[in-house]
Amino acid sequence: MQSIVFVLLIVLIFLFISVTAFKNFLLTPQFGILFGFLASLIGCVMVADEWKISLNVVTIAVLCIGLGIVIVVSLLFQNIFRLRYRLYCISSNISNIGNNFIRVNKRHIMIWVIIQFIILGLVMMFLMQQTNALTLSSAINVYRRRLLITNNAEIMPLYIRLPRSICIYSGYIFIYLLAHSMIYGYNRGMWVVYFINVILPCVNTVIVGGSRGGIVQYLTAFIAIWFVLYTFKENKMISMKQVIYAVGIIMALVLSFGTVHSFLGRGVVEDVGDYLYMYLSGCIHNLDYYIDHFPIQCDSNNFTLINFFNFLFRLTGNSDYNYTSYLSDIYLKANGHSTGNVYTMFASYYHDGKMIGVIIYSALMAYIGQLMMYLSMKTYKNNEINIPLVLYGYIYFDFTQSFFANRFYAQFFTDTFFKMIIFLMLLKYFFTGNIIRIKICN
Repeated sequence: MQSIVFVLLIVLIFLFISVTAFKNFLLTPQFGILFGFLASLIGCVMVADEWKISLNVVTIAVLCIGLGIVIVVSLLFQNIFRLRYRLYCISSNISNIGNNFIRVNKRHIMIWVIIQFIILGLVMMFLMQQTNALTLSSAINVYRRRLLITNNAEIMPLYIRLPRSICIYSGYIFIYLLAHSMIYGYNRGMWVVYFINVILPCVNTVIVGGSRGGIVQYLTAFIAIWFVLYTFKENKMISMKQVIYAVGIIMALVLSFGTVHSFLGRGVVEDVGDYLYMYLSGCIHNLDYYIDHFPIQCDSNNFTLINFFNFLFRLTGNSDYNYTSYLSDIYLKANGHSTGNVYTMFASYYHDGKMIGVIIYSALMAYIGQLMMYLSMKTYKNNEINIPLVLYGYIYFDFTQSFFANRFYAQFFTDTFFKMIIFLMLLKYFFTGNIIRIKICN
């Protein structure tokens, strides 16, 4: 218990430094990373006695050094990129110019609604045909098992797979349009249409694979983009209305956790509290167990960049890049309570380079986070969709999930992310007729 409380206090100090160093901007990458670990550690404190968990010295060092590096590198490049000055420039231009309306092609957006319904229908038909299930929830679960466990799932044909991916990417464009129009109070008649265009890709994400991560990622993107756009407009961190909205969304998500699990055909959650603690705090215990029993799973493959190397394998055909071993192959328990198969981002870093790996990968992630903020501010124009900010909202979920797993590198260094950038630019042109414009202030 004492070891967990100690790390919790260190994280609170880091979080305080993060907030005070950029008082007008709350949702920085480092805030997302630290907030996730803070929530996880609080959960650990609450179940420490029941689960009989504590942290060894190396785990404490990994957590404190890794998160400390995140803070130091983030604040360094926050100053190098002059982000506070750029925020001031954006807010000044918004108040002086006053052109706060994003013009959209309503006909194209209505056509896109129809396209999304068609693609979603094709995906559902594919699932039902492949699994011969009687209900959609059963089909989702059967296909998920074939996809993730038995590895014998039929690959979705390209004529469905490619449009489905584009529809999923489009959801983040509509999140931006919805947040922007709500903050500036225009195009009210389109809010429902924007919302439908967010819900449809969200459903399309969930039904293939049966994971709720897609739902949470869309919600996190909306919160991040909303808060950033509000900060750009007001040049201040937060309002009580924003807090109420954010808390409401989070509470709705928590309350619906078990229901969504059941709908996806993955059984009934008997103890929702224990189930939530498994997702929230099991990862800290697993990291400690992994480090304490290192090498519980160790090979020459790079776990941190495993998706990138698998992309190189698909690109080159070189079997040296065909990585099949994952940390998630191992499920653990704590005093009879399941803690799942996730190990925080630090398990992969530690596997690939011990403490040096923790330092290098933490620093690189912190730098990329500040770079994404810099690009969002540098390219921002208030009457256009800002693609770097859309991407920032998309990847912000991975920052907040750093306590859970190595999602950032698994998402960022992939061909999927770069294809997403291209399709987002094309979608922006389709919906608004605008392309990316650079720069707002030096």
